[in-house]
Amino acid sequence: MSLAYTAVIEVPATGLFDECWVDVWPQRDDLASLATFAVRTPLDAPPEVRIRQLNTSMGESLDQELELANRVTRLLPLFSTVIAGLVGVVAVRLRRLEIASALHVGVRIRDLAGQLMLECISWAVPAGALALAAAFLIARPLEGGDAVFVWLSAGFTVATGATAVMVGIFGGLASIRSKRFFQFFLDR
Repeated sequence: MSLAYTAVIEVPATGLFDECWVDVWPQRDDLASLATFAVRTPLDAPPEVRIRQLNTSMGESLDQELELANRVTRLLPLFSTVIAGLVGVVAVRLRRLEIASALHVGVRIRDLAGQLMLECISWAVPAGALALAAAFLIARPLEGGDAVFVWLSAGFTVATGATAVMVGIFGGLASIRSKRFFQFFLDR
């Protein structure tokens, strides 16, 4: 817990307090029972403890599963997959004359696929590294499970995007035929 926005004053060591504030994330179901450990009462009397939320402006309860299911970034892996697949197809279709020419002179399709895969790796790996670096900067101030969640989400998004780029490249390559070389040349 940070003391950034608190006022701290000295008190005698023998005094008692009438409030105990708890800052916990992620929310725990057993918080009420844990908070009663801070209460000092006579042995024969049950503690009279009221546990309530300090700031109720955003509601009195938090449904973490619902918040996670409705977060803004929930569709990011799907969008990155679709966009990355389109980038792969476009990257190959922009070079269709060159690829059709290579096929026309007898270059094997698996050799072209290997070349395109290496070229894709040369720009997809730095893009993925940049995305993971951004995730690191975002996750750096977070604690525990939140940081891990950001890392896993970013890693999953990068992995699905890289896979979709490869699928797009191979799909674009499969759509190019050597017999259309002259048509591609005339369309240029």
